[in-house]
Amino acid sequence: MLIAFIVTLGALAASTTCAPRSSPWEASRVKSARCKRRCSRKARTAANARRQAKRAKFTLIANTYWTFDLAKSDADQLDDFSHFFDTVVRIANQQLTTPAVGLKPYTHSSSEPKIRARSSS
Repeated sequence: MLIAFIVTLGALAASTTCAPRSSPWEASRVKSARCKRRCSRKARTAANARRQAKRAKFTLIANTYWTFDLAKSDADQLDDFSHFFDTVVRIANQQLTTPAVGLKPYTHSSSEPKIRARSSS
C-alpha cells in the first residue's frame, strides 16, 4: 500500500512537471490570434497614415505684415495695403500653386479697379 502511494505521488509529480501535449486546435488558435494582431496593427497604421495625410499644416503664407499708420492719409494707407496685398498674393502663388498642393494661382492684383473698389469700401 505504501509502495502504491509513493508510485502514485511520483506519477502525479511527473505529470505536473511535464508540459501538457497541445491539441492540433491549439496551434490553429495561436496562429489565428497572431494573424488578427498583425491585421489590426496594419489597420491602425493605415488609419494613422490617412489621418496624417488629411491633417492640414497651417503656417504663415508670407512672413510679412501690414499695420495701420494713423499719421498717413487714407490714400497712402491704401497704397501700402495694396503693396502688402500684392506681396502676399505673389508669395501665396509661389507656395500654393505647386502640383503637390494643387491650387490655382490668383491672377488679380490690387491695381485692378474691381479689387481697388473692394479694398477701399
